[in-house]
Amino acid sequence: MKANWILAGVGIAIGTGVLVAIGVLGAYGYYLGPVSRQATDWGSFGSVMAGAFTLLSSFATIGTLLFLYLQQMKNDEKQEKIDLQNQLKEKKHDEVVEKQLKALTFEQYLNHRKLFIERLNEQATFFKDEIGFPNPERVYNGIFPKNSPSHCEYRVDLVDPQDAKACDLTDCVEIYRSIGLLLENYGDKEKHLKLVQQIVHMQGCLGISYAGNHREGDIYFVDLNAGLNIYTIEETLIRIESVLNSVLFYTGRLQELSATRLLN
Repeated sequence: MKANWILAGVGIAIGTGVLVAIGVLGAYGYYLGPVSRQATDWGSFGSVMAGAFTLLSSFATIGTLLFLYLQQMKNDEKQEKIDLQNQLKEKKHDEVVEKQLKALTFEQYLNHRKLFIERLNEQATFFKDEIGFPNPERVYNGIFPKNSPSHCEYRVDLVDPQDAKACDLTDCVEIYRSIGLLLENYGDKEKHLKLVQQIVHMQGCLGISYAGNHREGDIYFVDLNAGLNIYTIEETLIRIESVLNSVLFYTGRLQELSATRLLN
């Protein structure tokens, strides 16, 4: 609608200029008679012509400016449409990229969890199925508490023991270190019960369940074989060490823990 008004203004300006110029010339001819042979009359006529065409050019200039303004408006509107289309395309592109990243993160999470569980199963196979992991997902979630289908981290850092959560990596390492300290004082029989409790606790944190044959000397907790034999305690510690070191390696920590040497 605004463009139509501008076009109308251009037409009116040019038309007004033309009509005024013709009117001036017509009035000059009507009032001053036919063509004169006097030089002074032609001089006056020239002045009138100059004034008429000056007025005409003024209105033409106004019309030109209005026309240029109209073209500028059209260009601005066209550019706004192009910018809007580019924004929509960019938004769609960003949405596609975001979906692809989410799908990639989800796939990374699934593969990372799958490989972790496979490593646990490899440990069970290595020990001839004397141990098992009935709830490997609980172990994974404990070791990698920040991981989820929308977020996946491969490295786990040890934190201050006071900030550790139950069954996370720091908790497992601290329990194992406490086992090492108890083994250093293995001759103190008053701490044997504490040692047994920590070993059972350690196996629980790592999700280890004993599945071997029952033997004389096996220790039971709540009618369940704890996988700990008073005559071969080092076997249990070896299994714990192997599983814990495998977990440490998978979390990006290359250190290896060993407490069984303290039994020798």
